[in-house]
Amino acid sequence: MSSVKEAIRSHVKGQPEGTIFVPKEFLSLGTRASVDQALARLVKADVLTRVSRGVYTANIATRFGTIPPQVELVIENYAAAKGQEILQNEAIAANRFGLTTQVPIRHVYITSGPSRHLRLGKVDVEVRKVPRWLTLYPGRPAGEIIRALSFVGAREAKTAASSIRSKVEKEEWRTVLKAKAMLPAWMTSALAQEANFA
Repeated sequence: MSSVKEAIRSHVKGQPEGTIFVPKEFLSLGTRASVDQALARLVKADVLTRVSRGVYTANIATRFGTIPPQVELVIENYAAAKGQEILQNEAIAANRFGLTTQVPIRHVYITSGPSRHLRLGKVDVEVRKVPRWLTLYPGRPAGEIIRALSFVGAREAKTAASSIRSKVEKEEWRTVLKAKAMLPAWMTSALAQEANFA
């Protein structure tokens, strides 16, 4: 058992911050039961954090003790491991475009996959299932535009669309316009008033 535990400890120590680990990747070291037991002991020893059932990440050693890795890094790796898009929520997008000064204190992400709750030490992370159109264009301003408009809602969408349009490249605005068939009618209407500027 000790050899399995130490082999896992040695492996995770050399990985980049936020890397996700699952039991099956350690089955060459021993039986599933021995791997599970070793992982549980490493969690108890504060070497690993259990993010969710069967999913772990390595803690970071600091002069003040061990801490979990940055939430953003864990989410990025978790999304890659699950083969899903997990993105920052609508309020973050709206904040980036100056549509709100609200900065969420809770860690809430959105996904087109199943909803789930993750935990990193004392930090709860909610991954909330949303309609597919809210996860369009990950990593691009075009996707941020859609999520920002969703945050402000139908009543403020036209004013927000005008404000956002002046802050983004035309190519990104054209990309959003191409997705109109997938967007709610009220958002399509708000975008239409700015179509001539694309």
